Amino acid sequence: STMYWWAVVIAWLALGEVAPASAVIARLSEAAHGPFRTWVEGNVGGAGCHNFVTAAGGYLQVLWAGYAGVRLTDDALTFHTPLVPPDTSKLVLRGLAYRGSQLKVSITENTISLVLMSSGEDAAPLLVSHSTAAAWIQLEEGKENVFPASGTVRVIAAKQRCVFVAGEGGSNECPGGSVPLSEAECRALPAHFAGISLHDPFVGDNPGDPRGCFRFGTVVFYNTHPQGSPVALHTPYCKACEVSTSMEVGGEYQGSVVKK
Repeated sequence: STMYWWAVVIAWLALGEVAPASAVIARLSEAAHGPFRTWVEGNVGGAGCHNFVTAAGGYLQVLWAGYAGVRLTDDALTFHTPLVPPDTSKLVLRGLAYRGSQLKVSITENTISLVLMSSGEDAAPLLVSHSTAAAWIQLEEGKENVFPASGTVRVIAAKQRCVFVAGEGGSNECPGGSVPLSEAECRALPAHFAGISLHDPFVGDNPGDPRGCFRFGTVVFYNTHPQGSPVALHTPYCKACEVSTSMEVGGEYQGSVVKK
């Protein structure tokens, strides 16, 4: 049944046996019939269940888990000796989601390249390395990173140590070297500093207040307005982070404020 053939292909490819894998994927492809290439359960004469999406899903697994060699663990996204499928020159995975970011992965006969397409507001920076190199490279949006197809490419979410940074009172900008806090990070401020609390309502959309996270007196607000405005005695709060390539260093916020 075409329900199970994907597992055979992936197993052959994991063993480096390309020829028998190609033979099985050819049989699997024969299960797509008719002018609309509808998948069926059996590959002989269109026998079995029609519109068999299990076979279509299995074919996709052959591409990403088999030829692209994708493996996902708690610690990393890896690509094990990726290959191009038979009679093709390139395999591209677009919009591959990992840890709040999206990647474009392109595989040719000799290379694998990764491009960071986008990152969510709270996504950690991503680091990439190849099994033949000890160094980690931080992925930058829009920049292509190319590695040999032989070996293993590993992607991890970088660990960060961050400090909260208080800007100048009356400012509408984060100090140099810092970035705005997310809403969730702003909500966490009272857990780190005594004597402050969240305003009720906490979130607003006010063009007359600083944008993002700010404090007025002992009360913290979060302004979603995209521009905002500087206001006397209103202090913006931001974060400054240092990326670590060590798998043992946990991400955390230090309970202190660096005044800029």
